[in-house]
Amino acid sequence: HGFVVDESGRKMSKSLGNVIAPQEVTDSMGADILRLWVSATDYSGEMAVSKVILQRSADAYRRIRNTMRFLLSNLSGFDPSRDLLPPEQMLDLDRWAMDAAAQLQVEIVESYAEYRFLNVYQKVHHFCV
Repeated sequence: HGFVVDESGRKMSKSLGNVIAPQEVTDSMGADILRLWVSATDYSGEMAVSKVILQRSADAYRRIRNTMRFLLSNLSGFDPSRDLLPPEQMLDLDRWAMDAAAQLQVEIVESYAEYRFLNVYQKVHHFCV
C-alpha cells in the first residue's frame, strides 16, 4: 500500500509541516468524513490528503446523507402490506428506480467481496448524484 502524501504529492512529514492529523479531522469535520475519504481513496498507490480534498469528501458525504434522508423521509407511513404495488402497476420511472437500485446493490456486494472500496464509494456517490 502507498504512502499518504499531500495534494502536491509530497510525503507527509512533520519537518515539512504538511501533516494532517486524523484527530484534527475528526474534531473539526467528524469521523465519517475521514472514513469516507479512506473509502474514496485508491489505497493501492499513494493516498493524497489535504484540507481541500477532505472538504470534497465532506461535500460528497452531505450529498449522500441528504439523498438517504430524502429517500427515508418518503417512506414515512409506508406500510408494505397496504401500500406495496406489484411492478406491473408501478410507474415506468418507479420501475426504473427500483431496477437501478437493485443493480447497484449487486455491484456493491461484489465490490465489497473483492475489497474494492473505492468502487463502492464511486457507485453510491454516482447513484446519489
